[in-house]
Amino acid sequence: MELRRLSTTELSQYLEAHVTGLRDLDEGNRDVIVRMAHRLLEREVAPRFILSTIRHTVDLMGAPEVPPGLDRPATIEQTPSGERQTAARRLVDHTRATLREARSARRSNEVRRMRCVLRSIDRGYLREALGDEGERLCGEIDTALSRLMLPVRRGRPRAQRLAA
Repeated sequence: MELRRLSTTELSQYLEAHVTGLRDLDEGNRDVIVRMAHRLLEREVAPRFILSTIRHTVDLMGAPEVPPGLDRPATIEQTPSGERQTAARRLVDHTRATLREARSARRSNEVRRMRCVLRSIDRGYLREALGDEGERLCGEIDTALSRLMLPVRRGRPRAQRLAA
């Protein structure tokens, strides 16, 4: 059956036949459900997904507002700015410690590891969470990465090779 070709009343009857509990809702909520189905049909969503969406929406509309025995909290607590500042400070400290470790990397395995660690730092998050300080840290990361891109000598140092 082509649902897009159905009129509003035909779509309403079709949904009532296929979704249990839709008839139990009041007229206003049924109209909301039918309009939602129309919008989904306009977006060319598959009919089985539309029916699934309608079923879940009807279940939510039919559910009681507050489960028995539970009280709603008066307000939702926001994280205090002090906690955010502490988290930002920890992020800065961790990033700076990683940069110190990257600058001190000398052996090839350390350099390779630090390249991976520096590349895995989420720069967008640093900029978002720290602002200008995050931008400066991203510049330091770029500088450290450019230093780590130089080739690393493998094997024993030259003095040890000559002695052997």
